[in-house]
Amino acid sequence: MNLYGMSETSGAIVMTPWGAEREDLMQSIGRILDTAAMRVVTPDGENAVAGEIGELWFRGAGVCAGYVGSAAGADGFDAQGWLHSGDLGYVDERGFIYLKGRKKDMYIQGGFNVYPAEIEGVIARHPAVLMVAGIGVPDPVMGEIGRYYVVPKPGCQVTQEEIRAYCATRLADYKVPRQVVLRDALPLTPAGKIHKAVLRAESGANLPSLPS
Repeated sequence: MNLYGMSETSGAIVMTPWGAEREDLMQSIGRILDTAAMRVVTPDGENAVAGEIGELWFRGAGVCAGYVGSAAGADGFDAQGWLHSGDLGYVDERGFIYLKGRKKDMYIQGGFNVYPAEIEGVIARHPAVLMVAGIGVPDPVMGEIGRYYVVPKPGCQVTQEEIRAYCATRLADYKVPRQVVLRDALPLTPAGKIHKAVLRAESGANLPSLPS
């Protein structure tokens, strides 16, 4: 079973339904619980149609009314009580929800929206890769390009060109990383998640793009 939730939703608010097909279990996070409601909202504030990517908004039982203390008034909730999750995704015609990553992680490369989570998932399946994290960095021609930090598994060696070639056979051309940075380790948060804010802070380094 897949469960999706946030601190602001008091735990799970999306769950894989009983009897779901294996493909639904492996590809989606499930359906919204009966006690809650969800909107998928496009950048212009409209409800997305089935299959269209937007930000996931939640409301209903378990969703808190807002923040308190030093965070009171912070972005995240609107006047109608919708929680703006900051996660991007889409819903199919059956109500199954598919995550595409964090809103702040998306970058626009040559006019195309790119969601690092998708590319990270591909690179992570490379047999020599232990960890991977992608961010968008400025580029004078494309606007933004993808930079992917890769940590090889102990005892394994992999090159930038190998990673790009691996992606090229599994992704559309505009999704193939333009920059690959090999690292011994990646910065982690206290919770053990990859600390992308640190990687963004480092992204001012003038690294050359690899050939397309």
